[in-house]
Amino acid sequence: MRCHYEFPDGQAEDWWDSEDENSYHEAAHIAIANIYGLELLPEGILIFESASASKSLEGSAYYREGDLDDIENRKRVLVALIAGMRAQDRKFPEMAPHSSLSDEPKFCEILRRFDCKPSREAVNEECARLLGMHWPLIEATALALLQQPWRDAAEEERKSGWGRKKQLSLESILAIVRQHWAT
Repeated sequence: MRCHYEFPDGQAEDWWDSEDENSYHEAAHIAIANIYGLELLPEGILIFESASASKSLEGSAYYREGDLDDIENRKRVLVALIAGMRAQDRKFPEMAPHSSLSDEPKFCEILRRFDCKPSREAVNEECARLLGMHWPLIEATALALLQQPWRDAAEEERKSGWGRKKQLSLESILAIVRQHWAT
């Protein structure tokens, strides 16, 4: 599932997560953020594809973190943040361990800033518990994102080097949540 691109000069290689991996990663972020009551934003979740020849991918989940000085809220944010990597590890164990260029450093910085309160172990345990309980919701969200058509990136996004994107809006995510809770 891991994508690979060799540059024409043969000097460097580029590796990135596949569309499937990105979908599960972002779906876990948004599902756990929603379960914890963090404010989800209208953008929902996105996967961007680079306009470059590599066609590398990057995803984003849009929610507000809230007050990180509040330890309970901080724990919710940390669990939602680490959920993406843990969902990838669960769905694609042959590719594990996963890391994220933005999530992992942010996770570590929040822990460092607040003297590891809550502990990394407590966050990982809670994340594992929630992934187990809510895996059908994460999977339904990831599959819905994968089914979205690719669309041209907006002008501002193209300025950042993106060519295409897939998006699952907040409305679509909440419809999946309602359907999940109804069953």
